Amino acid sequence: MIASRADRVGAVIEPRPALLVLREPETGLRVEVTVVARCAAPATEHAFNRPGEAPERVDVPADSVLTAEPVRPSNHTHVV
Repeated sequence: MIASRADRVGAVIEPRPALLVLREPETGLRVEVTVVARCAAPATEHAFNRPGEAPERVDVPADSVLTAEPVRPSNHTHVV
């Protein structure tokens, strides 16, 4: 899908095994795209207030406010 869209805008595609290399023709910007296995996030025991659902915690701050440990994100679904 990425290669077909890049081809439409004139990017130069360099196919390689397990890697897609694109080069923008005007600036020469080179981009490498690799696909990795999906990261499985562990289940969390924290209570959340989600939109459209009954609140799980009322008049209580989030668990991350009450801990001295740094809070790690549970999901990384953005492109890096």
